[in-house]
Amino acid sequence: MAFPGDHERILLLRNALSDESSSSRSLRSTALFDLTGKITRDDYYSACGGSADIWKGNWCKDTGNCKVAIKIVRVTGDSEDRHKIMNKRLRKEILVWHELEHPNILPLLGIAYEFGRSRPMGMVCPWVDEGNLNGYLDRHRATLILRDRFRILCDVAAGLSYLHSLNVVHGDLTGSNILFDDEGKALLADFGLSNIVVDPFGPSYLTSSIIHWWVCPLGGARTFLHLERRPRFNGDDPW
Repeated sequence: MAFPGDHERILLLRNALSDESSSSRSLRSTALFDLTGKITRDDYYSACGGSADIWKGNWCKDTGNCKVAIKIVRVTGDSEDRHKIMNKRLRKEILVWHELEHPNILPLLGIAYEFGRSRPMGMVCPWVDEGNLNGYLDRHRATLILRDRFRILCDVAAGLSYLHSLNVVHGDLTGSNILFDDEGKALLADFGLSNIVVDPFGPSYLTSSIIHWWVCPLGGARTFLHLERRPRFNGDDPW
């Protein structure tokens, strides 16, 4: 995604992610913006997950400041093998996320190298004030009519349909990974567990744990079933 007037150093995705490129020959080869030196962040993170923290910050653009979120994967310990594993996961997430462009997908704006040895790289995306689905429902449940709920479902379905058209399985579609912009539009986010399916009728080229959702939060209670380790299919995403 290009931004006229900006002068970021351009990194070619294929070179930056050479370890993964052989598995994605059909994906478009485009530039990824290096925003190092243009991002300032708050002193404390705004949210945290199992392996990453989210920080609120500002992108100092030529046209003015832009609110952004910075996702930084936590690297614990000094083990070289541990760092290699986390770097590989980071490259995979960037590879998948950078290729996506859709109204219901939170875009990746670029990356920044300025967060210390234990936090070497941050992934930069737009900041959304409305937060995720869980918080959105808590704040607006009393005023959400059936049409609003249907619109949210349609937004999520449109984002998923786009992912699956590219043979991408999200792999972690939970309420915390569905975000909302100021207009109430749902955006799918967090592609750290996403996989690219080599055979659209077969399993993805990576296998990892999947969280199964039994009841959609729009309809009431949320229930976790179990974790299992097996190949992923497009059908794993809908809930």
